[in-house]
Amino acid sequence: MPKFPSGDDVYVGTDKLYKSSEIDTKIPEKPVPTGESLDDTKKIVTISFDKPIFQNELVSADFKALFTVATDGETFAELGASDTVVVTSNRVVTVTFDSALTTATNKIKMDAEAIMNSIGGLNDEYTTDALDASGE
Repeated sequence: MPKFPSGDDVYVGTDKLYKSSEIDTKIPEKPVPTGESLDDTKKIVTISFDKPIFQNELVSADFKALFTVATDGETFAELGASDTVVVTSNRVVTVTFDSALTTATNKIKMDAEAIMNSIGGLNDEYTTDALDASGE
């Protein structure tokens, strides 16, 4: 790799050559879930994050496939054909089920790198706490 007289590595940018000391090499902070909730219809789960988020379209064109559900709290399965997953605001992912959840042990798992924040930080795999839809 070429070097500047100072000893810094040379990196080619779109507008000039950069010294390695001029490049921010920090790993971007990851978006971190801050909580989840189940609405009164028992069909809508919201997962909130600490930073603005976006769907990571580089990982999968089928965003919903990056989410699974375990109604027994342990055995995760694909979401149903009519279920949806969307980023509904800049800090919330909403999972909407076609049919209401009914157990006290529902969990949602989001695969790693399903979402990203504005500086490129990717999420770790995340599983919600149990979401109680039993009504008890």
